[in-house]
Amino acid sequence: MKAIVLNGSSRNSLAIIRSLANQNFLIDTVVYISNDNIIDSYNLKYKSKYVKFIHFIERNQDEVNEIVSILKNEKYDFLFAGGTHQSNLISKHKIQFSKYTKVVSEDYSKVSLVHNKKRCGELIKSLGIRVPSTFYVKNKNELVEITKKLKGKAIVKHPDSYNSHGLVLFKGDEDKMINDYIRIFGFDYLEDNFPLIQQVINGQLHDSTAFSVNGDTVAVLSQKRLMTSWLHGGGGIINITTNEDVIKNYTRLILKEINWNGHIEIDWIKDSITGEFYFIEINPKFWGTTQLTISAGYDFPFWNILMINGKEINATENYKVGLKYRWLEDEIVTIAKYSKGWEHLKNWLIFFIRFFSFKTKTSIYLIDIKPFIGFFKLNFLFVLITYYSKLKLSLKK
Repeated sequence: MKAIVLNGSSRNSLAIIRSLANQNFLIDTVVYISNDNIIDSYNLKYKSKYVKFIHFIERNQDEVNEIVSILKNEKYDFLFAGGTHQSNLISKHKIQFSKYTKVVSEDYSKVSLVHNKKRCGELIKSLGIRVPSTFYVKNKNELVEITKKLKGKAIVKHPDSYNSHGLVLFKGDEDKMINDYIRIFGFDYLEDNFPLIQQVINGQLHDSTAFSVNGDTVAVLSQKRLMTSWLHGGGGIINITTNEDVIKNYTRLILKEINWNGHIEIDWIKDSITGEFYFIEINPKFWGTTQLTISAGYDFPFWNILMINGKEINATENYKVGLKYRWLEDEIVTIAKYSKGWEHLKNWLIFFIRFFSFKTKTSIYLIDIKPFIGFFKLNFLFVLITYYSKLKLSLKK
C-alpha cells in the first residue's frame, strides 16, 4: 500500500507518516516551498526515514493542478493532509482527487461548517453547550457599545481563521480596543463574514480528540495543555492526557449532531472561577498533538484507512491517562521568545526538570531522529537570533 501526505514537513504530518509506517505503507510527501534551493536541500536532508520521495510545490503555483498531476503520474492508495489549509483543500476538492486515490477527509459540507467559527459556534450553542459571549459590529457606534460592555477585554478573530492567524487579544484598554479594531479589522465585510468579538474566559486550555463513523463515536480522548506556543495561549507544545468526562460527552453530542466521519479535534477552556467548560473551536484536521493521541492508544490515521475500506475498528474506551508529550523544539523557542525575567529562568529550570518526569514522551524519536534534528536546528537558530535581539535592546538602554 502507498500513501501521500500533504504538508509533509509539519509535526502534524510526521505523526501520520509514522502511523502509516507501522502498517508497512510506502509513503511520499508534498512539501511547500518558496522557490528556495536551500529549503529544498534542507527538507531532503532532514526528512523522516519513512518518506521515500518528496514532491516540492512552490507556494505561488496552482496547488490543485499540481496535486492532480502528482496523483495522475503516481499510483497512491490514500491521500492524507497535515495542517488546516491542506486538510480544507483535500476536502473541498475531494471529488476531483477521488478520481485518482482514496481521500482521507470528511465531505466539504461538514468540514466547512465546523471550520467556520461563526456557523460552528451557533451550532454548538444550539446544543446547550457553553460558548463565550460573541458579538459582531457593523459600525463604530456598535463597536463602542460592545467595547464598553466587555470593558475593553475581548478576543477578536475572523470566522475562517486558523493557527491563531489574525487573532487579537484586547486586555482592558477601551480606547485602544476601539482604535486598534478599526485599524486592524474595520467594517468592510459581507453580511455573514464580520469578525467575532468574544468574551475572554480566563482558565486552562483543554482539547478533546475523537474518531467517529456516521456520527457514532468510536473513541474520544481528553488532554490538557501544560505549555502553549505563547505561554499564555496558542497551540499545545506540552500536553497531558486526562479523563474529563464533561468535554468527552460534549464531543460525542457534537459528532452525533453533525454525523461526522473520521478524526476531529475540539478546543475547550475551563473557567478558573466556575470550573465550567466553554467551547472554543473545532479543527477538522490532524492536529499538532496527534502523536500524543496515537501514543495514548488511538491510532486515528490508520483508523481512517480501516473506515474507508469498510473494516472494523477495534477500539476500547481506555487510553493512557496521565501520559505527557513534549515537543522540545517548540518548547525551546517559546521559553526564549515569550518569557521574561524570573519567569524566564524558572521556565528553563523546569525545562530540564521535565526530563525526569514520569510517563513523559518527547519529540526525540530515536529510530527516526532526522526530523527532530532538522526542527531543532531551525528553532535553535531562531533562539540565537531572539537572544541577540534582546541583547542589542538591553545595550541600547
